[in-house]
Amino acid sequence: MSVMMKKIASLFLGLSSLYAAAQTPISQARSQALGSIVTVSGIVTNGDELGPIRYIQDATGAIPAYPGSGSVTFSCSRGDSITITGALKDYNGLLEIDPISAYTVHTSNNPLPTPLVVSATQLNESIEGQLVQLNQITFSAGGSTFSSGTYNFTDGSGNQGVIYVRSAHPLIGSLIPLGPIDLVGIMSQFTFTGVGGYQVLPRDANDIIQAAGILFASGVDQSNISTAGFDLSFATNLPGTAHVKYGETAGLELGEFSSASSATQHMVPLSGLNAGTIYYAQPYVENQGDTAWGNLGVYATESNSSGFIRSYFNRPVNTTVAVNVTATYLNNTFNDTIKAYIDQAQNTVDLAIYNTNDQTIVQAVNAAKNRGVQVRYIAESSTANMGLTSLDGSISVLYANETGIMHNKFIIIDAHSATNAHVITGSTNLTPNNLFDDANNLVIIQDESLAKAFEMEFNEMWGSTGASPNAATSAFGASKLNNTPHAFKVGGHEVGLYFSPSDGVTGQIETALRSTDNYLSFAVMAFTRNDLGEAIIDVNNSFGTIVQGLIEDSNGSGSEYDPLVAAGVLVRSTQSFPDIMHHKYAVVDMPSGTDPLVVTGSHNWSTSAETVNDENTLIIHSADVADVFYQDFRARFDELNIGIEEWNATPVQLYPNPTSGAANFTGVFQAGRYDLSVIDITGRPVWSTHFNLSMDASILETNLEGLPAGVYTLLLTGEKQRNTFSIIVQ
Repeated sequence: MSVMMKKIASLFLGLSSLYAAAQTPISQARSQALGSIVTVSGIVTNGDELGPIRYIQDATGAIPAYPGSGSVTFSCSRGDSITITGALKDYNGLLEIDPISAYTVHTSNNPLPTPLVVSATQLNESIEGQLVQLNQITFSAGGSTFSSGTYNFTDGSGNQGVIYVRSAHPLIGSLIPLGPIDLVGIMSQFTFTGVGGYQVLPRDANDIIQAAGILFASGVDQSNISTAGFDLSFATNLPGTAHVKYGETAGLELGEFSSASSATQHMVPLSGLNAGTIYYAQPYVENQGDTAWGNLGVYATESNSSGFIRSYFNRPVNTTVAVNVTATYLNNTFNDTIKAYIDQAQNTVDLAIYNTNDQTIVQAVNAAKNRGVQVRYIAESSTANMGLTSLDGSISVLYANETGIMHNKFIIIDAHSATNAHVITGSTNLTPNNLFDDANNLVIIQDESLAKAFEMEFNEMWGSTGASPNAATSAFGASKLNNTPHAFKVGGHEVGLYFSPSDGVTGQIETALRSTDNYLSFAVMAFTRNDLGEAIIDVNNSFGTIVQGLIEDSNGSGSEYDPLVAAGVLVRSTQSFPDIMHHKYAVVDMPSGTDPLVVTGSHNWSTSAETVNDENTLIIHSADVADVFYQDFRARFDELNIGIEEWNATPVQLYPNPTSGAANFTGVFQAGRYDLSVIDITGRPVWSTHFNLSMDASILETNLEGLPAGVYTLLLTGEKQRNTFSIIVQ
C-alpha cells in the first residue's frame, strides 16, 4: 500500500471511529436529561400518514423526531436508514427529538423492525416509540367508520387499550372492524399529566390484519324500532346464515334470532321484546363451518313514554320565520324551568354538570333528597362549583379528575318510569352567566329509553349502579367504552345519542352536516375541527345550498373561522357581543329539506371534545325541533347587524328592478368583504354569496337567475355598511 493510500485509509478509519463514537443507542439516548443533544441512528417506521413526525427504531429502542421550530428542513420515508441529531424534548408525555439540527438518510427501502408482540397491559414507557403488535383485539366502536380521534379496544386477554387516528389519516372513512383482529402500530403517548395516555398509532389499512374466510363487511344498523322490537342489518364478504344472540345483559341470556337463508346482505328482526328496554345483541354469520362474529352491541326499543321534545332559549328568538311551531324564549327562567322538572322527581335524580352555581336549582335538588329521592351528582373538579357548597351533605358527589374535563350537561329524572322519565340537556351550565346571559339552549325530553341510556353513561362515570360512587371502577375520558345505545325512536322521531370521547362523535356530526340538501345553519362557541370545517365548505360549495354560521371563539388558536371565511362561507363572529354565544348546535334543512335535524349538546367542535373530554350530543331528526332552533339562529345571526354604521358616503343603488336575473349594485365600495343575502317574503334566506374586494370598486355584479318569480329582499352587508333593497324577479 502506498504512503498516500495509507494516509487515506487512516483518515477513513479515524472518521469512522469518530462517527461511531458520536452515535448513541436509542435506549441510552432516552435516558439522558431533557434538553440534551443526542445523535441516534435507526430505521424510520412511518411516513407522512402520521403527519410530520417520524419514529426511528434501532435494536435497543425507538424515539420520534419532530421538525419543530428551529429544525432543519426534514423529510424521510418509511424504511429509510437515518442518523439524526437534535435536542430531547417532552411533548405531553412523549419523549422526542425536537428541534432537529441535522440528519442524514443513508439508504432507503430497508426492512422494518419486526413488531414486538405485546398485550394492552404492556403498553408503557419501556417500549415507547416501538413497532408493536396486539393480537385478537376488538374495537368497542366496531361497525362504525374511522374519523380522527381515539378508539378503545380490548385485547384477547380482556385488557383495554387505545388507538389514535389523526386527521387526514388513510384509515379515515373506512370500516372499524367487527370481531377480533390483529393490530400493528407504533406505541406512542399523549397525556397532559405525564402519567398514562399510552396509545397505539396504526399507519394504514395494512396494520389491521383480519383472518381469512367470512368477515363482516359493514357495520350493524338498527332500524324499524318499535315497542316490541327492531331489525339489525349487516353485510358479510361471503354468503352465510345470520344469527343474533340477545339478552338484557351482556351474557345474552335470552336466546337468538336467525335468518332463513344464506346471503351476503343480512337483516334479522328481533321481535317479542319489551317496550322501553335496553338489550344487548351480538350477530354472527356461519359459512360452511366458518363463523364471522360481530361486536356486542347495545340497542333500545321504543318506550311507551309521551316522547315530547321541548326546546327553550334564554335569548329572544325570531318567531317571524317560524314554519309550524313557535320557539319559546325563557326570559331569566331557565333555572325555574329546571327546578320544576326536578320537583316532579319521584325516585331518582342524576346530575352530570360541568359547573353549578345556582341556588334555585341546588335547593330543588336538596328538596328532592329530603322527600326520599335518590340523588347522585357528578361535577368537574377544575371548576368552582360554588353552588355545591349549599348541597345537602348527605348527597354523594363525585368530582371528575381526568386528562380532559367532565364537560357534560345533563340531568336524568326517574329513568325507569315510562310516564316520568325525563332528560334535561342542552348547552347550558347551571351558572348565572350561562342560565341568564350567555346564549344557550335547553332541551327536555320525556322518554324512558333515552333516559336509561343516559343513566348507563352516568353509571360508567359513577363506577356503580348504586347510590354511592365507586372511584376504583369509575371511568372518565379515554377510559370509557362505546357501550350505550345510539338509536332511538322518540315521539315518532329518530334520535341519535352519542358520548365523547368513546363514540366517534365528530364523525356523527360530520355525517349530519353532509346530509344537508338545502340549508345549514350552525352556532358554535369553539370550532377548531378541520374535518367539520371541510364538511361545511363542501356543503357550501354544493349547488343550491345556503350555509350560515356563528362562531364565538373566532380568534382562538386553530379556529376554523378564517378558513371558512376564505372559502366563501357566510360565517360571522359573535365576539363583539358582551356575553358569550355558548351554543353548540347545527340546524340542517330548515326551513325546508327532506330530513330536518338538529345537533346539540355539550360538545364544542374541538379536538378536546372529541378525544379527551366527557361530552353528550343529541342528533334529533324532527322538523319541529329544527323549526324552533332555526328561529333562535335567525335571532342570533340578525342581531349582529345591530349597531352597524350606515355608510353614507355615496348612496348604493340597485338595477335593473324588476329583473330576470342580473342584479347590480352601484356606489363607492371600499376594499373588503361584502355579504349578500336573498330573503323571500316569509323572511327566510333562499340564497347567499359574498364579494372580496382587493381594492375600491364602484359596482358589484351578481345574478339571481334561477330564483322563482316573486318579491325578494336583498341584504348587502359590509364592514360598516348595511343596505336593504326590495327586488322583483320576473
